[in-house]
Amino acid sequence: MRAGRLRHPVTLLLPREADRTDTGEARYVDDSIGDTFVGVEAISGSRVEIASQLAPRATMLVTARYDPRIKAGMGLRMRDGDRVLNVEAVLDRTGRRRELELFCSEAVMA
Repeated sequence: MRAGRLRHPVTLLLPREADRTDTGEARYVDDSIGDTFVGVEAISGSRVEIASQLAPRATMLVTARYDPRIKAGMGLRMRDGDRVLNVEAVLDRTGRRRELELFCSEAVMA
């Protein structure tokens, strides 16, 4: 993997239950588990209806060096500047633990 492709510094975030509201709902905060450099490529964009309003949604392919902290199904998020990407899937295509492909979604606030 060429280092020039990984030019976006991101912070890895892991959600943690902070406390509960008066109604018993869990309230979560993001704990930073480290920083890394990734490559970000937009795959698609669409508009979804949320609460009777149309909101744009983007899907990204994020490429990163293999990192054992990044696993599927852990609710991982990444902060890239002022945007937050939700990690939907983690793939190690070659199985050689050199490179990861992360499929992420970004809710774009319009």
